[in-house]
Amino acid sequence: MAPGRLTLEFCADALAKVVDTYGDEGAVLVGHSLGGVVTLAYLARHPETASRLIRGAVLTSTPMTHFARHVAGRWVGAGLEARALARMMQLVVESDLPDRLLGRDIGARDLSLSYRIVRWGFGKDPSPSQVLFVRDAIGEVRPDVRAETYRVMTRCDLAPLLRDITVPTSVIIGGRDRLVNPEESLMLAEQLPRGRAVVFPESGHVSFLEDHDRFNTEVARFAERRLRRAGARPA
Repeated sequence: MAPGRLTLEFCADALAKVVDTYGDEGAVLVGHSLGGVVTLAYLARHPETASRLIRGAVLTSTPMTHFARHVAGRWVGAGLEARALARMMQLVVESDLPDRLLGRDIGARDLSLSYRIVRWGFGKDPSPSQVLFVRDAIGEVRPDVRAETYRVMTRCDLAPLLRDITVPTSVIIGGRDRLVNPEESLMLAEQLPRGRAVVFPESGHVSFLEDHDRFNTEVARFAERRLRRAGARPA
């Protein structure tokens, strides 16, 4: 795909192709951060197929809007400030700074500056190995892919779509998430017609690692319940 062509709609349509191919017996979608955004966009963009094939959705650390808007706040000039902040961050993402800070340390075990930057996204007392794992995963993303996905996120505003999404949805929230405002995630759960919030008080942005036992249990129970009620077999 040519630079600048990736859109949230394209991502939702790509997910639709996966669901159409593999979800004929029913499926539960699980999305983290941008993955949660794409999940909601798919449910809103393909309602007929979703109502037939999707039994439920689990959203983890999923924003309604890009986090630059959280930082800007809700004052009269917040829109301008958010756009300026988002543009500044876009320039950082498109530069070689992330590669110089993160890419050069891939595989290293020392607690370097890149470690401390990624550690900021975690909650209370994360495992160093988990932080290093996420640091390496971020560092291995191609710069053009990183820039494209960030640009999609800056244009994200899911609020107008939520009232029409009727799939049962579990919204998992990290109580110490610095990238996605936990209060906004609570609002997300409240505005979804069949949404429910599950809070992990000590987790940050990656609760599926930080509190993996509880996370796996929550997802397994939710999926089993939704698939059993629909008469589907777990995938």
